[in-house]
Amino acid sequence: MAQLVRKREGRVFLGVCAGLADWWQVDRTVLRVLYVLVSVCSAAFPGILCYLVLGILMPPEEEPAPPPAAPPPAAPPPADPPSAEPPPPPPNPSA
Repeated sequence: MAQLVRKREGRVFLGVCAGLADWWQVDRTVLRVLYVLVSVCSAAFPGILCYLVLGILMPPEEEPAPPPAAPPPAAPPPADPPSAEPPPPPPNPSA
């Protein structure tokens, strides 16, 4: 059975109806429509108050752990350091 938590995914306001729908295993849209109908039929105030109380009491869904970071790319091998000696002079064609 799913935990009773406020959902982050698929929420409209606080995620209360999405959490209740997953907990009761019903369609979220059906539960939202029923909630609005019951709220309107009961002068709306108790429905709004109940929603806000549940929004405070229900724990939020935990954030998923971020995927592990890829290792940094390997550094290229160091280039040969420049030699301290100057290059030999070119051969003299006249000699």
